[in-house]
Amino acid sequence: MRTRTVGLAPSPRSAALEQLLLALVAIVGLFGLYAETGVGPWIRGTFGGWAPMAVVLMQGVPALVVVWSVLRAYGESWRDVGLAPVRPGRALALGVLAAITGAAVQPLVVAAYLAATGADPSMLLEEKASRMEIFAPIPLAAVVPLALFVAVYEEILFRGFLQSRLLKLFSSEMVPRGVTAALAVGLSSLLFAAGHAYQGPLGPLQALTLAVVLGAYTAITRSLWPAIAAHLLIDVVGLMAARHLLGDVPGSMLLGGPWPWFP
Repeated sequence: MRTRTVGLAPSPRSAALEQLLLALVAIVGLFGLYAETGVGPWIRGTFGGWAPMAVVLMQGVPALVVVWSVLRAYGESWRDVGLAPVRPGRALALGVLAAITGAAVQPLVVAAYLAATGADPSMLLEEKASRMEIFAPIPLAAVVPLALFVAVYEEILFRGFLQSRLLKLFSSEMVPRGVTAALAVGLSSLLFAAGHAYQGPLGPLQALTLAVVLGAYTAITRSLWPAIAAHLLIDVVGLMAARHLLGDVPGSMLLGGPWPWFP
């Protein structure tokens, strides 16, 4: 039986708000400390091609510890963020389907962005390629471990913890569950997209599109495993492309896919 140690148990909405605030303060504090120490340049100069792995471990492990600590403090477990055991085959099949959905939707969103803004596709390609060059030196042996950790860490943080807490926070007897789910998916996706601002103007848009797709799959299946599987597949493809940016990667791939309206 899971209980809190003292006082009256908070309502699900107030508990969700408390958890969000606790995690936000702790994670922002950790990331601020990471930025202030200037350890990033040291990592890049020390670990070479493995530097991205070292950076995400330094960021992701403390963030996961924060989430785990908050869940434990409120008598919850990893199951409460969508990590209950599932049939591996089903999770993988849904993950592949989610990845395909994201790959199909993303170029349509990018095409709409180009049409609405009149942006020059070649300039967007050049900027995104320059931002992704940090991943070009990654050794082949690091691709899957890096993609796997990022998939687990980001999905637990954004779709598992953040989205599930927002769903509880927005839940009301007066509002249909579909509406609250859409709000939770939308807000968590915006925050996820903001974390990809380093990729230039196109990166957050692509991240937002994929986040909405993965958030929707998570909300519908009530499991985080399909999103983790999809995220892993997407990042493996992306990292493999980044390793060959100076080679023959079609420019259209950086804009979302091999579609005829891209150069």
